[in-house]
Amino acid sequence: MIRLRRLALVVALLAVAAHAQIPEPRGARHKSDVVYLSEAVTVQSGQPSDVELYFRVADALHINSHTPSDAAQIPTTLTLAPAAGMKVEDIHYPSGTRYAFSFAPKEKLSVYTGDFVVKARVTAAHAGSYVLTGMLRYQACDNLLCYPPKTLPITVIVNAR
Repeated sequence: MIRLRRLALVVALLAVAAHAQIPEPRGARHKSDVVYLSEAVTVQSGQPSDVELYFRVADALHINSHTPSDAAQIPTTLTLAPAAGMKVEDIHYPSGTRYAFSFAPKEKLSVYTGDFVVKARVTAAHAGSYVLTGMLRYQACDNLLCYPPKTLPITVIVNAR
């Protein structure tokens, strides 16, 4: 009986050790490809104001810029729904950084990596707090492949004085 228990323990330990040595599959995804670094913002009521929205692309990934180099690439886009008493007038995207990757060394792609800021021009009709909701649509890629497009829901708290 003791031998059987020891044998079962050895088999279980070997199974755990073998599983721990299995490499992560190629192209395994990060938990969050892009995160929104939310902050409440303050604007002057009755005047158009630029609100900066901060995003961070996970290490070892990039996303296509808003104006990708190739029409086949999916652009990064931000949509914001206006709140009662607040207009969203325009959205300004940063220029992408041009990179050549190993899968296309002669072509430079326009991408975002690391931190980037999208500006939204808003106007609050009167003083108060507003909640804007929206989505960032993007396609994350690593140096080997691109993943299906995703949407990241965002919430922006705007305080107007």
